[in-house]
Amino acid sequence: MSTDELIFDENEGVAFVRILDKKLLEQFEKISNLKPHDKEAVKTILESVIIRSVMLSQDNDIIEDLHVKDAIEPGVKRKTSKQLGILDRHLTKGFNLDEILLDVDRHYLKKAWEESHNMSKAYKLVGFKNANTFKNRAKKCGIDYLFIKHKTT
Repeated sequence: MSTDELIFDENEGVAFVRILDKKLLEQFEKISNLKPHDKEAVKTILESVIIRSVMLSQDNDIIEDLHVKDAIEPGVKRKTSKQLGILDRHLTKGFNLDEILLDVDRHYLKKAWEESHNMSKAYKLVGFKNANTFKNRAKKCGIDYLFIKHKTT
């Protein structure tokens, strides 16, 4: 049995595709040398992983490697897209660059304000030309409450 026959079932009408990844090809060649009973077990395991991966992907249009890893090793703590570093987030359904950029703005504006508690210092810390730019950006991020002076009664 060839690796192509193992992966793509002729009876199901699935198109034949060449495997270009050498390591993957080697793994499928090893599988092709298994006894029929063992091949059936591998097929069952792979089907289970695929089904679990689809279920884990729920709202995404794409099954990410994270879903497959979770299907293979359930219970292992992994980072979600939001928990990944800002530059490592996956481009999947729900990805919103504007929201990520607001998160970055919010983080550094808060940090500048917490370090200075002074508008004339805070805007300089983040490289703005004036305090109005700082105030406007903070308002856009929804954190202008940090430096609004509260009236005392």
